[in-house]
Amino acid sequence: QKHEGLKLHRHIQAYFVEAMDKLYLREISSTEWSDRTISTASTSSSSHATSALNSSSSSSSNERALMNAVDVQNTFDLPYYTKFILIASFLASYNPPRLDMRYFAKVSNQGGKMTKRAKIAAKHGHEQMGSKLRQQLLGPKIFPMERMLAIFYSILDDEVEENVNVYTQVASLVSLRLLQRVTPMDKLDSIKCKCNVSYDMIKALAKSTKFDIDKYLYDFT
Repeated sequence: QKHEGLKLHRHIQAYFVEAMDKLYLREISSTEWSDRTISTASTSSSSHATSALNSSSSSSSNERALMNAVDVQNTFDLPYYTKFILIASFLASYNPPRLDMRYFAKVSNQGGKMTKRAKIAAKHGHEQMGSKLRQQLLGPKIFPMERMLAIFYSILDDEVEENVNVYTQVASLVSLRLLQRVTPMDKLDSIKCKCNVSYDMIKALAKSTKFDIDKYLYDFT
């Protein structure tokens, strides 16, 4: 169940943080990390990891592919609501704020789906702004927490359970470096972040939740 997934995530979060630190800070090579986590705990696998550490034959493209695979695995292990928080963060990072009402305005009798009027307005926005440089090429923009949460509650079809602490899950995403907090940690109000995951990763994550993210993204290919 959803609340059980959240409890499990709290127990394994420390492992993910340690693994991500080692990869991002390059304390060990991605090849060695892969050997340590995927291989069985045997003497042969230990010696294989040591040899992998001393090997310089792996290409940078293979290392990047491995890091992406690790990031994807981490996102798929997230609890249900945490996945939607990450999806909402991606939408907040790449969609212009002026289009939020077009994409995320809810009508109660339509179960939170986009209205026909909203779809037409969004399509019109694509046609008018298609010649401008895409935000996809410029990278993620900083967004206020309030805007992301408004998107989060809009894209959910069901009500958030009472025992779910949304801010705790946001903190977990920051610790996993899937979100980047750009305001000081001692600032408790007006928190701002930006999303650190790629389009391919968020699309795969959205697919795992049966959420069609492409319908809500502005000017993406």
